[in-house]
Amino acid sequence: MKRQYTNIRLVVYWFVTLGWSGLVLALLLRPRARSLTQDRSFDTFINTFFSYDFRVYNYFEGSVHVLLFVILTALWNLVLSRYVAQPLALRLTIIIALLVAFGTEIGQFFVNRGSLLFDLIANVLGISLTCMWIIRNNK
Repeated sequence: MKRQYTNIRLVVYWFVTLGWSGLVLALLLRPRARSLTQDRSFDTFINTFFSYDFRVYNYFEGSVHVLLFVILTALWNLVLSRYVAQPLALRLTIIIALLVAFGTEIGQFFVNRGSLLFDLIANVLGISLTCMWIIRNNK
């Protein structure tokens, strides 16, 4: 009976983790209603990515990015630590979370949505905060 309970719990962990990952991808790759730019060149991507103004940046959106990636990182670590040792699980978690963070920011250019360096920094901050918490609590 205990073995069956453990298997059900693992299925739930995977379901929640993959569901959250899908939600993060859907939210961050959702196209904007209005076109930001008709020019889809690499130069435009670079110029918009590195051009941000702290006076007009939406800090609420940045804090949402941090929260999304805190939860994403924690869930992936929870799942992966069931299969491999914690140090390896944390490394794999960091790789997955960074792939999602960089992939969504680059992918936003292709779905007609602005991609900002500040958003990427917020994503990495969420990953870093969670990793520091995991390392601190596993000593």
